[in-house]
Amino acid sequence: MGEDQQSSTRDKNNPNTVITDLAIGVGILVATLIIYDLLRYFFPSHTYPRQSAAKYPRANNYDQTPLQVLPSPSPRPLSWLRSTLNYSEQDTIRTHGLDVAFFIRFLATQAKIFLILTIFTCIVLYPTYITAENRTLKPSSTDFTSGLEIASLSNVPNRSRRLWVTLFSEIIVVATILLLLYRDIIKYAKYRRKYRATYDNPSNYAIIVQDIPSHLRTHAHVYAIFDKAFPLQVTRVHLVRDAHALLALKNKYIVAVDKHNHLLNSLSTTNNNTTSTTASQDGHSDPVPRLSTTPRQSVDILPISQTASSPSVLPLPPKPSSSSEPSPSKRPSSRCSDVSYWKERQHQLKSQIDQAEQSLDQTAPLTGTAIIVFRSKRTATLAATAPVWINATECSVSRAAEPRAVNWNRLNITPYTRRIREYTSFAVLTAVAIFWTIPATSIQALENLREVAARFPGSFIEKFVQNEKNETFVNLVEGLLPPLILFVVLLVMPLLFRFIISFERIHSRVLVEAKTRNFLFFFYIMSNFFYVVVIGSVFEKLRDILENPGQIVQLLSNSVPKQSTFLMKYVLINAFLGSAMMLLNTGRLLVRPFLQLGAKTPREKRNSDEIFSQYPFAKMYALSSMVSLISFVYVTIAPVICAVAALYYGIAYVCHKQLLLYSHRPQFEGGGFLFRDAWTNQLVGLYFHQVSMIGIFGLKLAPPQAVLSILSFVGSIWFHHYCRRNFLFRAKHGSLIDQANADDEAGLRDEIPDNFAELYLHPGLRPVKELQDLELAGLPNNEPYDHV
Repeated sequence: MGEDQQSSTRDKNNPNTVITDLAIGVGILVATLIIYDLLRYFFPSHTYPRQSAAKYPRANNYDQTPLQVLPSPSPRPLSWLRSTLNYSEQDTIRTHGLDVAFFIRFLATQAKIFLILTIFTCIVLYPTYITAENRTLKPSSTDFTSGLEIASLSNVPNRSRRLWVTLFSEIIVVATILLLLYRDIIKYAKYRRKYRATYDNPSNYAIIVQDIPSHLRTHAHVYAIFDKAFPLQVTRVHLVRDAHALLALKNKYIVAVDKHNHLLNSLSTTNNNTTSTTASQDGHSDPVPRLSTTPRQSVDILPISQTASSPSVLPLPPKPSSSSEPSPSKRPSSRCSDVSYWKERQHQLKSQIDQAEQSLDQTAPLTGTAIIVFRSKRTATLAATAPVWINATECSVSRAAEPRAVNWNRLNITPYTRRIREYTSFAVLTAVAIFWTIPATSIQALENLREVAARFPGSFIEKFVQNEKNETFVNLVEGLLPPLILFVVLLVMPLLFRFIISFERIHSRVLVEAKTRNFLFFFYIMSNFFYVVVIGSVFEKLRDILENPGQIVQLLSNSVPKQSTFLMKYVLINAFLGSAMMLLNTGRLLVRPFLQLGAKTPREKRNSDEIFSQYPFAKMYALSSMVSLISFVYVTIAPVICAVAALYYGIAYVCHKQLLLYSHRPQFEGGGFLFRDAWTNQLVGLYFHQVSMIGIFGLKLAPPQAVLSILSFVGSIWFHHYCRRNFLFRAKHGSLIDQANADDEAGLRDEIPDNFAELYLHPGLRPVKELQDLELAGLPNNEPYDHV
């Protein structure tokens, strides 16, 4: 390499850029804590949306008990830290469910792993690498800290005896990770069995049957099949209809009623104010003519079972062009026109709903899916696992999701279309991963602005970079800008993959989140590990490889460990900037005030309260798994990354536990299902680490260490197989003995609660009155708004 290339490499791997990033991150974290405490004190409705959600019946538990909310921490600065850290796992499971508890446990386990590995590497690996014979800088040199590679495996020469220390460290690292992961899988299996044994969980009593042949798509046929297999145990058979159009029509009807009532209330308030003003001015108490003499007036929802009073729907008056909800400055006569419009709109929609419900075979055709609700949990478990059908490929049977997690809009897709959509989504994922090379290479190139400026002679960039006064700023930009751009670009990927997956036929929204997480994890590996480590190393040494292809092994063995600097900076940005954005809930902070200003109806107020209050489990699981994978790979190659990972998981544990306990709430409960594949992803990261170490030992010309590493790799695979065989299957379906014992202790005799059988009715088939109560009852601040 030439002198210029050597200097650029030193700048790229200069630990001063990492130290600068760390200092900036600490400043961001301190500012975030100050702002968060101010928000808690002055805007508690922003920081605690879970409390607002508890006011709405649709957030109630299935037994109609309200959503549990913890008391707000003291408004004193940082008082929330103590209450957050002291809240136990058992209490979290009881009040927030397994999804919340196991994600918190996931973060805590990773923090423990990397804290232990940080201490171990400081004692063993740092002295081994720093004092290696291959170092390019002498200890007495003033530039001793000019390269992080001096504390990495790249500083150890080939065939060195120090590689035995690396192998010993490798065994300790693998044993530590497997031990803590083993503890987690035991806990997961234990609590999942309890989850399947609870009597207040509707999914414990139901299964979903898909791809039912057309000649069996009747209530009598499906009931007869399962009643023969499980006599007197079938409580309800719900043949799923494609009723999303009917649901949309009923929602429009509810909106029309809501708008109509709001205008009547607004008009009554205006008339009352006008009456009091007239009385005070004229000395008379007689009111001026107005629409209503009551301060609050509402109109009942028209019964859906009735038909319209006239055979045809009356023509609607033209809708006002300015706004569907007139402003207070409009005259009462204009508001009366709007009231008339929404009144007639109700009649029109009511007539359409009547016609649609009278011909459901055309407006809501049957799908090939049925949800069977059984009398006992044990029967549902047997039905989900037993081969009921004669032909194994005739139907697919699985556990039904909880009612709120059923993905109703995608149950009407045929098996042929399902396969096409699955292949299409996988092809899109592959294309995105492949073409990610273009932006990844561009982002990676920003680490050397001098080389970029050389490609644009005479440009502003070249003049700016060549100015010696800007050298410090250029070094800062080179160290901070590439991972920051990568962080921002990757924020879009969860939305993209969830949109792609939403077109597939997946019966559970929990499974949609799980597949989104898996897609993200795969993409993060490609974008943050493969391209950064492999492609970055090849581009860095491309000239030397072309000049001397025979030295490619030696060049890559020294270049790959150096890419840890970029990855450490990316992890630091996620630790500080990512946690800051999550803790402050920046999306809610920027959007909610505008929604609050424009909220007039109860529905709009509820939507403004719930904006950005759902926790993104898929994104956070994938991101945390990716950070873990990167750190696992480099734990014995560049052990400095252990401290960075410990810092990331320590900050993430505190911030995300606070959000999950007091702020966010999941839309549905998956019983900790997302943790299962996240646990597997930890083993995938360990596999990457072991394969990398086998390759690096080979590059370092140390075959005995490589062979022993292969044995360690085989041991990890056996561990994975052992855990899957002994824990994961039971965790999925539970234990029949546990289910029987739970019912005996509760004195329920394994009977399903009365209201659970109807929870799996498609929302589009529910009466409008029921949908109205579910949507609008329980208004914020107990506002006396008569919506029915």
